[in-house]
Amino acid sequence: MAGEVRGQSVLNGALIFLASCAALAVLIYGADFLIPIVIAFLIVGLITSAVDRLTNVGLAPWLAMMCAIAVGLGAILVFVLVLYNQTQAISEAWPRYAERLNDIAAELSAWLGPDVFASLAETASKADFTKIAPGFADSAGATLGAIALVVMYSAFMLAERGRMPEKLGFLVPDAEKSAKYLEVFNRVNQGIRRYLWIKTIMSLMTSGICYVILRVYSVDFAEFWGLLIFLLNFIPNIGSFFAVILPSALTLLQFDTVWVFVQVAALMTCVQFVVGSIVEPRYMGKTLNLSPFVLIVALTFWGTIWGIEGMFLSVPFTVSLVIVCGNIPNLRWIAILLSSDGRLEPTDKSVEDDRTKRNGSPRFSIFKRSAGERAEIEDLRRELKETKKSQSSRQT
Repeated sequence: MAGEVRGQSVLNGALIFLASCAALAVLIYGADFLIPIVIAFLIVGLITSAVDRLTNVGLAPWLAMMCAIAVGLGAILVFVLVLYNQTQAISEAWPRYAERLNDIAAELSAWLGPDVFASLAETASKADFTKIAPGFADSAGATLGAIALVVMYSAFMLAERGRMPEKLGFLVPDAEKSAKYLEVFNRVNQGIRRYLWIKTIMSLMTSGICYVILRVYSVDFAEFWGLLIFLLNFIPNIGSFFAVILPSALTLLQFDTVWVFVQVAALMTCVQFVVGSIVEPRYMGKTLNLSPFVLIVALTFWGTIWGIEGMFLSVPFTVSLVIVCGNIPNLRWIAILLSSDGRLEPTDKSVEDDRTKRNGSPRFSIFKRSAGERAEIEDLRRELKETKKSQSSRQT
C-alpha cells in the first residue's frame, strides 16, 4: 500500500514536471502569438474598469463604453504620433549631441589622462544615430502592425465579454463548481483590472508632472520622455529608475552646465518617490500584496522569455497566480509564499465589509470597487447559495 502511494506521488510529480516544461516551451516559442492576446486582454480589462466607474457616476452603459473606447483609441493615436515625430527629431538633433559629447570627453581627459580621452573620442565618433534611424522606422512599422492586431483582438473580446458565465456553465455542468470557478475567474479579473486602473492613473500623474518639469527646463523631446516615463512606470522597481536617469542624462548633452542635470534629476526623483511610495500605496492597498523578491524574480523570468513586453506583464501575471493559488486549498501555500506578508485577501463578505468600514474609503472614490463589480460578486454568491439549497432539498 505504501509503495503504491509512493509510486502515485512520483507519477504525479513527473506529470507536473512535464506539464511545466510543456507550458514553458509554449510560452517561449509561442511568444509572438500570445503577447498580443495577453495585451488585448489587459486593455479590455482596463476599458471595462473605466466603463464600470463611468456607469457608477451616472452615465448610460452604452455611453460609458463609447467614451472608454474613444479614450483608448485616442491614446493609441497619441502614442503613434509621438513615436513618429520624435524619432525624426532625435535623428536630426544627434550631430549636435555628438559634438557636445566630444566636449565632455575632452573635459574628462583633463582629469583621466590622454589615453582615456582617445578611447572616449573613438567611442563618441562611432555613435551615429543617423544610421539607426532606418531601424527606428522599421520598428515603428512593426509596432503599427502589432497595434492593429491588438485592437482587433480587443474588439472581439469586448463583444464577447458578457458570455463567459454561459460558456462556463456548459463547460462545467455541476452548478456549484461552475459558480466557484466563475467566482475565482472574476476575482482574478477584478484584481488585474484594479491594478491596471490604479497603475494607469498613477503613471499618468507621474508622467504629467515630469513632462511639466522637462518643459520648464526646455529639455528636448519632452513629449517622448513623458510617454516613456508613463510606460516605464509599469515595470516594477527598475522602471522608475530608468524613467529618471534617461531624460536627466540628456540634459548633460543638451546644456553646458551640470546644474540642469542635478535639478531635473532631483525634481523627477522627488516625483517618483512621492507618487510611487506615498500616493500609490494609499490606493493600491492589498491589490499588490507581493513580496519584493518575488517581483524581481517575476520581472527577470518574464523579461527573459518575453523581453520588454514580459517586464510590463510580470506584475499582472504574478497577481493572477497569487489569486488563483489562494482560492485552491492545495496551492494556497504558494500564494502565501508569493505574498508580501502572508495575509491573503479574505473571501468572506463579512470580513470584506468590515475592512471597508474600517478603512472609511470615500463614497465616490475612483479607486473604489465599482457598482458593477459589487453586483457581479453578489450575483455569484446568490447563485451559489441557491445551488446549495437545491442540492440539500434533493438530498432530503
